[in-house]
Amino acid sequence: RIKKSIAQSSSEISEYLDKLKTFSDIIAMQPGIKEALKQSDSMALESLYSLILVASSSDDKINAISVISKEGFVISSSNDMAMPVSEDMMNEKWYKDALSSNAMPVLSTSSYIASDSKLQSIYVCREIQDDEKNHLGIVLIEVSYDFIKEYMSVNDLGNDGYMYIKDKQDRLIYFPSGKTDKYNDTAYQSDIKHSDWTLYGIASLDNVNLLNSKLLSSLIIILMLSIGCCVIFALLT
Repeated sequence: RIKKSIAQSSSEISEYLDKLKTFSDIIAMQPGIKEALKQSDSMALESLYSLILVASSSDDKINAISVISKEGFVISSSNDMAMPVSEDMMNEKWYKDALSSNAMPVLSTSSYIASDSKLQSIYVCREIQDDEKNHLGIVLIEVSYDFIKEYMSVNDLGNDGYMYIKDKQDRLIYFPSGKTDKYNDTAYQSDIKHSDWTLYGIASLDNVNLLNSKLLSSLIIILMLSIGCCVIFALLT
């Protein structure tokens, strides 16, 4: 049950991340977006703005969705940008970092898009290229950091069990407040698809002891049945 609970949480987070990538793909493949970004044509991107608003309002976990051209032209569901925007976005560190994420979800210590948000957030970036594979801009989707908590059920991890997430560089993505990693010998893990994250589950000792007790009971029953069969066989022969 412990492994099943961890696998379920991992799967649910993966499915949500896949949904965000699908959103970004739909926006990036909108007809006319490439030419509009080349020309920084706000009129040509009016329909895209409507799509961004609909996508953003359809999910209360999404803080904002933005399309940003390499020349600093921005269409966003947010009123302003928290990070600097210039005519040459390739000189902006945050923009290059987002672009280099290769569509993997990234933890940010502050909001990239909403200037009134000081909390941690998760963003997914999707590059927009022209037909010759030249860089034109990005789709940036930022979601609330709290979305992870919704999928971190501990029902099968015991009273003190919990889950946490690290990326492949061993950086902590999520760790529940008030918990300490004191059950290292009872840790389980599951890779989260559509990311470079791994979910770890720490089973509390009460749950582990319960499982051991059930296992011991099962072994005793099997042993007694085996002895009974041997006695019966001996009497019959």
